Amino acid sequence: MEIPYGLPYHQLTTVQRDVLEMEAQLKAAYLLTLRSVVALDAGEHNSLEAMAKASCKAVTHHAKGG
Repeated sequence: MEIPYGLPYHQLTTVQRDVLEMEAQLKAAYLLTLRSVVALDAGEHNSLEAMAKASCKAVTHHAKGG
């Protein structure tokens, strides 16, 4: 499936919008995980770890069709 990234949101099909939403959630979970790892590596107190785990779990659950 090809996603036309330049089109306005209202011109996309439901499936295309769903794919874009999943992609955004996946990228957000990835960036949150990276931020958490950097904080842990620096020895900082890290409340992001739980958020990153929850976000990754939610994305994985959604990707599996749950």
